[in-house]
Amino acid sequence: MRLVIRLFIQPLRDRSQPPTWIPGVPADVGRLFDWLDDIVQLHAEFARVLHSARQSQYPVVMTYAGLLIPLIAKLEVHQPYLVRLEEVSRTIDTMMKQPESDFGEFLRMQSVSDEWDGLSLSSWLLKPVQRLAKYTLFFKVGISR
Repeated sequence: MRLVIRLFIQPLRDRSQPPTWIPGVPADVGRLFDWLDDIVQLHAEFARVLHSARQSQYPVVMTYAGLLIPLIAKLEVHQPYLVRLEEVSRTIDTMMKQPESDFGEFLRMQSVSDEWDGLSLSSWLLKPVQRLAKYTLFFKVGISR
């Protein structure tokens, strides 16, 4: 997801404070990208907490639970993202097919970057949704051990 941010979000942001989107970025796409950036930051915070908890092995479940409880409420950042994801993904896919769209041209150019793995941007935008499901599985497996 950091690659998505580096290739598709950062180049489209105006460096003003607060950051805004350059002209031509559809408003709904900009909002979804803002939410995605917040979600990626939250998941990075989860990763830092889990990594630090791994350092103290006993009691593992209680250590993880105690460290993650303050982050649980922050998962609400996913709500607007989940609501708008399908519609914005359609917008992105449509604009990528429009040769006269400057935004579509930017997306096409970034999608052929040497860093990009060939997966569509819309597929990458599903990753935060899939991560939520993985958290549930992670905790079920962790608790049953």
